[in-house]
Amino acid sequence: MGPRMSEAQRHFRIYRFLKMQYQDMQPIDMDRLFWMAITHQGVVKQQAERINEAMDNLERCKQDLEAAHSKIHEQAQDIVVMADCITDLNDRQQTRVQQTDLEMTQLREQVSTLTSELRVLKTNMTESDMAANRDKRQVSALTAELSVAKSLVAAKEMETSQLHDDLAAVTAELSALKLELLEASNSHKTFDDKTLALQDNKTLVLQDNKTLVLQDDKTLVPQDNSILDPKDDQVPHTSA
Repeated sequence: MGPRMSEAQRHFRIYRFLKMQYQDMQPIDMDRLFWMAITHQGVVKQQAERINEAMDNLERCKQDLEAAHSKIHEQAQDIVVMADCITDLNDRQQTRVQQTDLEMTQLREQVSTLTSELRVLKTNMTESDMAANRDKRQVSALTAELSVAKSLVAAKEMETSQLHDDLAAVTAELSALKLELLEASNSHKTFDDKTLALQDNKTLVLQDNKTLVLQDDKTLVPQDNSILDPKDDQVPHTSA
């Protein structure tokens, strides 16, 4: 730009411009022309002020735009960082999803294996239940047999007890008979020095090997069922 014009120079230039614009107008009113120049100068001044204000506004807008551009740049950097974080999180999430899928696959395989083992266990349990039922039936049968055996043993014990009682009674009777025979032997005079001997609590043996057997009816009978010789009859046929 050139050197700054003075106020008079500016008025003169405006006057010359207006003269050239209105030179065809006749007659020319100089006062009117002057005031028109002044008015035009005011309008130009207002326009210049408006332009200056617009330039100031434009400068402020430029500054605001630069600040906004700086903020946008910062936000863009933040967005890039957030995008990187989101990408990282997405990668981690994908990795976790893959690990979860792998774990789910392993769990499905384990569930399938456990299901197969459970089926085998159910089959074994069924067989075990059947075997247990068979064992229970066998135990029941053995228990019944044991009860029968106990009954038989009890009967045998009763029979044995009865036999013991009978044996005790017979032993007592034989002891009494032995005493009677001994008393009879001591009180009876024997010939040829013949004596009596009692064997097994049932057999009476003479010294000359002749034997008498005690019968169930408590009588003495020769062992060979023969009648004793009268001269050998040292012990009469006696009932106890």
